[in-house]
Amino acid sequence: MARTFAQLGRLPEGPTSEIDLEEMLRSLVASDLPRTIRGTVDASEAVPRVRGHLEALSRAFRNLLGNAVEALADRPDGRIEVTIASR
Repeated sequence: MARTFAQLGRLPEGPTSEIDLEEMLRSLVASDLPRTIRGTVDASEAVPRVRGHLEALSRAFRNLLGNAVEALADRPDGRIEVTIASR
């Protein structure tokens, strides 16, 4: 567990790539949420690709989704909404 926490604070190494955040988040919401929780991803605007480390971003968003799922543990009608917007 200590190694996991140490890895969270460290920046990933290696080359970055262009990442489609909308596609990544839709995939994570579809695969990581239990059936009892409804998840949606709203990207009403054209979302630009970002440059980063796919594995690190996926891990960060999985962690956020996991926290949201835990917060909804007592609610049978839970819903998680993810909104993507550029500013």
